[in-house]
Amino acid sequence: HQTGDITVNDVYLGIISGALRSYLKSKNELPENSLRALLAMSFDAPGTPSTRASRLPASLFTELRDPLARLEAIHEEMRALRQGPYAELGKDLLPALLGEMPNFAASQLMRHLLLSQVNCMISNVRGPNVPLYIAGARALQFCPVGMVADNVGLALTGFSYDGVLWVCFVCCR
Repeated sequence: HQTGDITVNDVYLGIISGALRSYLKSKNELPENSLRALLAMSFDAPGTPSTRASRLPASLFTELRDPLARLEAIHEEMRALRQGPYAELGKDLLPALLGEMPNFAASQLMRHLLLSQVNCMISNVRGPNVPLYIAGARALQFCPVGMVADNVGLALTGFSYDGVLWVCFVCCR
């Protein structure tokens, strides 16, 4: 494919995947099979502001040594998720289903069906490309904070602000 097809989100996931691979390898704990992440994905048209995001499990291809092969595999996975059945069902199905279920049932569904498939949670939010001001003072940075969940103790969150991508991670044993 052409390099123009690769998105900022693909590169973000590729960097996160490579960092996780390097870290786990340095600790002699890199699993043979790929790590999987619960991704927050918007199915709205690119450039459209959105506050809705679906959560979908996806491979990070941490078993691949070559960073370009890993990036290509991530790109293909993201393309498949955006064009597959989730494109129509995924954007509203899970939030609607969870919203209609009793809290206990929704919690069990999330824990046993969705969270059991993943090792971490990753999100990347496109923020404003211009500086923001609070009470006349320019906001210099933005530190995004994700939330960990039972059995998934690592959340990596990216947020772009004024030409900089800020990345934070939250973890819990």
